[in-house]
Amino acid sequence: MLFKDRTFHGNPPQDDVLHARSVLEAAVASRLAAVGTLDASDLSVVVHGSEVAITGSLSCREEIDRAMEVVMSTPGVTAVNHTIFVRSL
Repeated sequence: MLFKDRTFHGNPPQDDVLHARSVLEAAVASRLAAVGTLDASDLSVVVHGSEVAITGSLSCREEIDRAMEVVMSTPGVTAVNHTIFVRSL
C-alpha cells in the first residue's frame, strides 16, 4: 500500500489558527460561565479571528449588557457581535 502526502487541495491545514480560535473560544466561554449573576448556559460562542459571535438567550437586558462587558474584557477580543434575545417568561 502506498500513502501519499496529504495536500488538502493544495492548502495545508492551519493548525495554529484553529488552536488560537479554540483557545479564545474557551477563554470567553469560561469567563461567561464564571459570572455568578449570569446564566450563560444558553449561549453559544464562536470566534472568527479576534472577533467573537455570541448567540442565545438571557433573562434580561442587564444580563446581555453584562455578558458583552465580560466578553470585551477578555484578552484577545477586539469585537463582539451578538444575537442574544431576552427569554420570554
